[in-house]
Amino acid sequence: MVAQPFAAGEKIESYFQSQDLPSDDEQWVPYAVDARLSNLRNPCNLPDGLSRMNYSTQPQFSSSPMRALRSSIDSPNWGNNLLWLTIAALLNALFIGQIGLFGYGAELIAKRAGLPGKPTVDIDTNRLGDYIEKGIWPFVVHLLVQFALGLIIFIPVGLLVAIFLGIGAAVGGDEFAAFAVVMAVPILAFLAVVAAIGSVPFLIRAMVCQDFQQSFDLSWCLGFVRLMFWEILVSALVYWLLSMCTIILGLLMLCLGYFPAIGMVSGGAMHLVAQWYEVYLSRGGVAVLAAGEQVIDAVEI
Repeated sequence: MVAQPFAAGEKIESYFQSQDLPSDDEQWVPYAVDARLSNLRNPCNLPDGLSRMNYSTQPQFSSSPMRALRSSIDSPNWGNNLLWLTIAALLNALFIGQIGLFGYGAELIAKRAGLPGKPTVDIDTNRLGDYIEKGIWPFVVHLLVQFALGLIIFIPVGLLVAIFLGIGAAVGGDEFAAFAVVMAVPILAFLAVVAAIGSVPFLIRAMVCQDFQQSFDLSWCLGFVRLMFWEILVSALVYWLLSMCTIILGLLMLCLGYFPAIGMVSGGAMHLVAQWYEVYLSRGGVAVLAAGEQVIDAVEI
């Protein structure tokens, strides 16, 4: 099966119909690229191993923290979703819970749950093992990136604070030492936020690629941060506030509501990551090519 060149501006549905290729949303995943580019990428395979084109008419949009928070309960199967998300959240200390959540996040991205108007992706109890399998590489990559960013950012700041404290102790000025500590707190807080945002693209690549090496595409990750830094900063802050309110409300319900609250928050966090990826793509970002998939060359005609 050989596809003909894809005309810039041509609607993807018309293209697939003209090539006698399936165009239903469950089988192909269009992603936003600049139509002037010659290589169009899309992590989804056609029958016979032919990769689908990567073109989307999806307009630019922003992430919705409230929609992310409600994602697990906006479904007739909300009880089952909350049950398993709560179990995963409670098992975070044993790592298996976080791995499962990352696997669920990979499923959300694959189903394009982050797009506006997309229905909730329910947790399938028959596929719990698949969630664990899909969450292993994202968990490992996220752990390593967080550790590396911690070394790069926090050790130099810690050394600088220690130097100021030493100078203050040498000159006998407690005010100088206190000033150094006070200045270090906001700097560390800002750098912690930067590190958290910087780890997001690596996590997304790991979720899509399911490959350790392909997760560390530094140029792609830097491009993602350039496009998405303020979007992630604002939406993550709003989501944190919504999460705190949800957990407090859960505690006020004789503490019994705390458990479903943390499940709701954990599932919503994965949905927000899926939204960030879709927002990035809608702004002209390059889709991640999954392992073993091909790139089709397209030309303007």
